[in-house]
Amino acid sequence: MSLSVILQQMGVICILVAIGIGLEKKNVVDRLTSRQLSTIVVDVCNPALILASILGGDITATHKDLLTAAALGIGFYALLSFSGL
Repeated sequence: MSLSVILQQMGVICILVAIGIGLEKKNVVDRLTSRQLSTIVVDVCNPALILASILGGDITATHKDLLTAAALGIGFYALLSFSGL
């Protein structure tokens, strides 16, 4: 990935953050709505983006690698759930 593509994507993210900050400062979006939008982004959009990027590209990992990663993810999830974090 070239530096120009990375900088372009970072620019888009900065613009979106600035729009969000401006909307909150003008009281167009209140704290509850902001929290709800954040929940949607974290719980729905990010996992969907990860799955889309995995399924859209060439997968070079073996089945063993995928199962190891899934087991580690489940293990960390269980650890964080039981520790209350």
